[in-house]
Amino acid sequence: MTLTNIIITKSYPDTLFSYTHKTPIGDLISLESSDGSLTHLFFNSTFFELFKADYLNDNINKHKNILPSPQCINPNLTNQLHKYFAGDLSNFSIRLMLKGTNFQLKVWHGLLKINYGTTCSYLDLAAYIDHPKAVRALGSANGANPIPIIIPCHRVIKHNGKLGGYGGGLEIKQFLLDLEKHDLKNININIKI
Repeated sequence: MTLTNIIITKSYPDTLFSYTHKTPIGDLISLESSDGSLTHLFFNSTFFELFKADYLNDNINKHKNILPSPQCINPNLTNQLHKYFAGDLSNFSIRLMLKGTNFQLKVWHGLLKINYGTTCSYLDLAAYIDHPKAVRALGSANGANPIPIIIPCHRVIKHNGKLGGYGGGLEIKQFLLDLEKHDLKNININIKI
């Protein structure tokens, strides 16, 4: 996975911009900072509205705002999502702004190492990030991933080969895995990272 850069932050900017992307799996809602850094990608408006309510009700900073944008701040995001869903893109190069615990950030960085068209188990990923006994905590961090698809949490499956959970639902997880396998021949489902 190639990314332009990743910005680690303690808090998101006061103003974020939302944009709705039409995709084969339904609407994806992105949140970006004014410089085009992607902070979130939501599968549906319910997740977006929950985040928005929490973000806007911040007791510390009353000046926060989420503004709808007529276009994506970073046009590369729209182009790359379109290419990904067309099967023409295997590596995103989008600037990300991440906020999380040290453990979550470690998990999300580990997810970025899982190659397109491959999967790994929660157990394998826990070992890779040097926390072999933290499989449940890893699952929670995986579920808290704010930028699914681009940070490919869908590529993590159970050790027994079953899908496990997914914030977007198991049908979407299966769709994404099938989309990524479409271009590859002789794929091994349990490839370790």
